[in-house]
Amino acid sequence: MIHQENFSLAGANQKIILGDLTYDDKNTKAPLVIFVHGFKGFKDWGAHHLTARYFAQNGFRYLKFNLSHCGVTLDKPNDVSDMETFATNTFSKEMLDIDLVINYAVENLGVKEVFLIGHSRGGGLSILQAANNPHVKGLITWSSIADFSSLWKKEQELEWKKEGKIHVVNARTKEKCL
Repeated sequence: MIHQENFSLAGANQKIILGDLTYDDKNTKAPLVIFVHGFKGFKDWGAHHLTARYFAQNGFRYLKFNLSHCGVTLDKPNDVSDMETFATNTFSKEMLDIDLVINYAVENLGVKEVFLIGHSRGGGLSILQAANNPHVKGLITWSSIADFSSLWKKEQELEWKKEGKIHVVNARTKEKCL
């Protein structure tokens, strides 16, 4: 039978990382895949729950989590709603969160190695993590960014340097995010 267990841990700046582990109870020691979502994304977006179930049915445990500063809250898990936290996000915080999740898996799930799947910006983060973390033994990217500077327009860099932030429009909600 397929099960899903929720967990939480302190991420960057002690912000909460919410996650879940999907597995087949007949194979509780299966290899572990960790999914890293993209920018303005989250663990429960789209078909991520179906993907987790598919992997669990095919011999893997599948861990997905929300990066601590992605702006998703426990009350609103399907939307970026915590704009203050979202505005303080950095690549360094995301890399720390991924490292913390990998360490959590190694310490609590009986694994010495993990496989990463990263989507979009999560793909870029996963590539960097795979290059630097000895626990990462495999990597898959889905529509990964090739360059982190592709996430903003060149003309926004002047605003960024002057104001210390840039505005990003949420394509789904049309809301301006800082």
